[in-house]
Amino acid sequence: MTTLVFWTSATGSPQNLPSDWNTSSNTIHAIGEGGKGVKGSVGGKGGGGGGGGAWQSIANYSGAAGASTTFTIGAGGTSTKTQFNSSSTLVADFGVNASTTNGGAGGLVANCFPTTGGHAGGTGGTANASNNNDGGGGGGGSGGPTGAGKNGGGS
Repeated sequence: MTTLVFWTSATGSPQNLPSDWNTSSNTIHAIGEGGKGVKGSVGGKGGGGGGGGAWQSIANYSGAAGASTTFTIGAGGTSTKTQFNSSSTLVADFGVNASTTNGGAGGLVANCFPTTGGHAGGTGGTANASNNNDGGGGGGGSGGPTGAGKNGGGS
């Protein structure tokens, strides 16, 4: 029987590994927080979209069944990497906040741990800087197990 556990920022750290934890058959996934978009102005230009967080995973984590394990998950827009246990166990990079009309960069696999095998987040969309009353850029999608996040749309 497979046990599926979701830990989120609302779950709170630390948490205990499940009592049926199998050190030779488990997979842990992490997604970095997304970047914050920029608010447009009334009658003005739209803001850029935030970048999507990167995705990374590890297999066969050796923690003992029932053991207490720490994790960090950013609240979005705080430039906090998602981390499981320690920075040398599992880390997923965050998406960058937008700046004025420019979309933020997506989280990078090179800033994850492990530094290979993950998928980058998409870049946030850029708002049209020349026209007033246009919408803002869309946020970049997060990376996931099947590929990189898509880029946000521009206005």
